[in-house]
Amino acid sequence: MNTITTFEEHGEVLPFWQSTIKEPATLLYFDRHLDLKLISKAKIQKIHQRVEKNQSLNTLNRDIPCREDEKYAYGLDDFLYAAIDLSMFKKIIWVSPVIKHQNNINDLGKVFWTLLSLIPHHGNEIIDSFKKYPFGIEVKIKNTTLMITTINNLKYMQLYKESNLITDIDLDFFYNLENKNLYYKLDQVLQILKENKVTDSIKTMTYSIKSGFLPESYRRLSGILSHKLDMRLISNPARNHSLPIETMAALSSRKPLDQKYLNYLQEKELDILSGIGWKLRSLLFVQMGQLSEAEKCYYRAREQGDEAFWAAYNIGMSYMKQKNYEHALKWLQQTKDVVDTIQAHSLILQILCHLHLENFEYGLSLAHNTLEILPMRTEIYELIEIFCKKMNMKESHYVYYKEKSQKINQLLKT
Repeated sequence: MNTITTFEEHGEVLPFWQSTIKEPATLLYFDRHLDLKLISKAKIQKIHQRVEKNQSLNTLNRDIPCREDEKYAYGLDDFLYAAIDLSMFKKIIWVSPVIKHQNNINDLGKVFWTLLSLIPHHGNEIIDSFKKYPFGIEVKIKNTTLMITTINNLKYMQLYKESNLITDIDLDFFYNLENKNLYYKLDQVLQILKENKVTDSIKTMTYSIKSGFLPESYRRLSGILSHKLDMRLISNPARNHSLPIETMAALSSRKPLDQKYLNYLQEKELDILSGIGWKLRSLLFVQMGQLSEAEKCYYRAREQGDEAFWAAYNIGMSYMKQKNYEHALKWLQQTKDVVDTIQAHSLILQILCHLHLENFEYGLSLAHNTLEILPMRTEIYELIEIFCKKMNMKESHYVYYKEKSQKINQLLKT
């Protein structure tokens, strides 16, 4: 009987791949998210050092939600970048449950472009390799082919021709967080997998419950799927850490919560997490609309060693919604380096703040610098044109950027 190894969170699959993949494979990847955030050079070096010494990567897997912690090197939101850098896969086919775009390849391309555009320092290679097919969109990152498609388009992809195919399923693929139900019926998905002859290639399955992307009540999906596939589940040993499961679920819902529930979360999950706990409190207060309390918690997090740029970003976003651009700029500037997609998007928002504050010269300079890091973001080209016009500069100063923006928009339409 074939087996499927299950994991609590998706980043935990990387050490499994490290020990089982002997030559570059093709990954068929079912997930609601593209877990491909940039990893800094220092953290990539840590990963390679352990691989070169034939040591497991498990100890470098960061806990939720500790992206800022330099102790770790990867986690549930960027482990695919590590896998690409380690040349584990020659091709990754992301099957995305983007229901509203599944029959429109241009819309699917825009979804893919938007996600990839916030990966710093890879924009030019993505632009140069961007290709559209009737069944999906393809780009290259570090010599790995990356494709987005939908489950209904798998029949056009001739997956049976792929050598060394590995199928990985994150169960949050099935769950519609907005409507609190399933995107697909299990039998519908299983039938498509069988028709494409890929069921035997299913090697791994992830719950994503602790990160808040799947309710505990849907843990049963793994058992139902394995039974229908006549495959046996093997549980990867759970990581023994205190994780803020209910807090992450509350943040994932993006819905306001009352003070009573916040007090409950603090007592049950956050008090023991020191700096991380204060960062999460800050995020929850933002969600409640209490920015002054969010700011206090941010500073407590920083005092206890957490960079808390996630909290700073959300505070800045809230001030932008209030059109308080001076305060927004102050908080968005706290995000510092540009590695995470939050930090990347923060740069764009800072440019917008400078525009509203009429800091035209500084805003133009920041736009030029940001474009070097994020060349896929069309709004930066447009902002450069706006700044130039505000400063009464000649068209020759911005015509290149105007034409470049038009070319990108045309690429996404054709």
